[in-house]
Amino acid sequence: MRYIHLALFTISLLLTSVCASAQSINYKTREKIHIHFDKPAYTAGDTIWLKAYVVLEGSNKPSDISKVLHIDLINTDTKIKESITLPIMAGAAAGDIALADTLKQGIYQIRAYTAWQQNFGSDAFFEKRIPVVSAKNSFNANTSTVTNSAEYDVQFFPEGGDLVMDQRSKVGIKITAANGNGLKMSGKITDQDNKEVAVFNTSHLGIGSFPLTPKTGKNYVAQIKLDNNKLLKIPVKSAVAQGYVLSVNNQFADSLLVTITPGAAFKNNQVLLVAQRDNDIYYQVKISLTGNRYTTRIPKKYLPVGISRITLLNAESQPVAERLVFNHDAAPLKIAVKSITANKDSIEISMLDKNGNTVNGSFSVAVSNADQVPVNDDDELSINAQLLLTSDLKGGIQKPNYYFTATNHQDSLQRNIDLDNLLLTQGWRRFLYYAVADSTKLPDHLPEQGLQLSGRLVDKKNNPIQNSKVSAFSVVDGLPFFRDTLTNANGRFMLDGLDNYGDLKFSVQAKDVKMCIVLRYCWIRRPYPR
Repeated sequence: MRYIHLALFTISLLLTSVCASAQSINYKTREKIHIHFDKPAYTAGDTIWLKAYVVLEGSNKPSDISKVLHIDLINTDTKIKESITLPIMAGAAAGDIALADTLKQGIYQIRAYTAWQQNFGSDAFFEKRIPVVSAKNSFNANTSTVTNSAEYDVQFFPEGGDLVMDQRSKVGIKITAANGNGLKMSGKITDQDNKEVAVFNTSHLGIGSFPLTPKTGKNYVAQIKLDNNKLLKIPVKSAVAQGYVLSVNNQFADSLLVTITPGAAFKNNQVLLVAQRDNDIYYQVKISLTGNRYTTRIPKKYLPVGISRITLLNAESQPVAERLVFNHDAAPLKIAVKSITANKDSIEISMLDKNGNTVNGSFSVAVSNADQVPVNDDDELSINAQLLLTSDLKGGIQKPNYYFTATNHQDSLQRNIDLDNLLLTQGWRRFLYYAVADSTKLPDHLPEQGLQLSGRLVDKKNNPIQNSKVSAFSVVDGLPFFRDTLTNANGRFMLDGLDNYGDLKFSVQAKDVKMCIVLRYCWIRRPYPR
């Protein structure tokens, strides 16, 4: 794989891209990005080696929309320190970012995106925090800052959307410190007469859940005892008089158990239960509500892997309750590793399906010394955690890979409960819809289909020089590389066909009867082979 890196000596020359025709684009299709890094943290002077995977949302198959990927390294002052542009081939791209040995120590951010993703807002971008320490300091895996601030953020999330008077609901709770880290705490819910009606605790990273039946005419307060023996009191949002309670039990291997509890005014109503992701509906059923409670099951075989939303719509097709759920892959690929030499200095890695057969695909492997670069699997942003979880939720998620690294059956059950609580509480979803009301209206950003070098030739008075020859020359793997073209009436030119070259350093020159100007040196480098 290859990438292009530009040294910015002049503003006259620009790296641009060939854009796809808007005629064949599905405006609702989104892309997702995952980047595999060679290490979880770096020292100033290191090189960040990376491989990126660009897939279609929903199917997670390699994207055929974009052919260009943009990656920014953002420093501790939220300024772009360096940017690279990678060609995407078959949904994958690889490259590197060289870190200066004078780089300031701190938490940096890698941001990656395609031009097409910009139509959906920055929430669609790939983002990851990268710790960088100075060369004179040793690496410490615990690079996050923990404060003892007395400020806490406590949030309650009734399952389905609202608490309904006199109806039992599951309520998610999330407690975080001022630095955003979750806190393990316990407390109780009391009414206005200080009578205890429920107890709760946050079991994992400040997240938990508890049952509550709000009574008509009652107000409720959460009481949390802090480490300094002070009592934190947080009012609980009042229940609505009438509504629907939507409850989903996701602890069964083959199906979701869905319970609908209508308020008194909505009994015997017709409703529609829908399981969907984005604009794709995977399951729906019409229900005539009878009695105080209705229970049904949604087979998981109908649902896609990852996050779906279960929506309850009334007879007027208005959503009245909604819940996010996660569906694990029933037959995930397995990694097989075996030594092929006696001293174990060479290993063979295979990807196997559920039947033990090897599978073909695009893969990446990073090998590092665990003594020098300690790794916590739960802290890592794996391809499963990124494509199936974090890319569909708002806000940062602590230890995202925790939900995918269970070591046994019992551990898996607990982590699935924690994942369900995460979906119950995490901000709310980030399922965006992109629709063009007028079919003749184009999106703001078309997909980029290739790399090209373009610029404008002007004289000392900034007047365009037209019909002047612009050429680029270099040596590629011992063979000459040459491109030339003529400027147009506005002095503009373009050199294309750059996608398929690596290890280039070339100069771009323009010449007329009076002058010869070297506009810029450019590098096209091939990263270390994987």
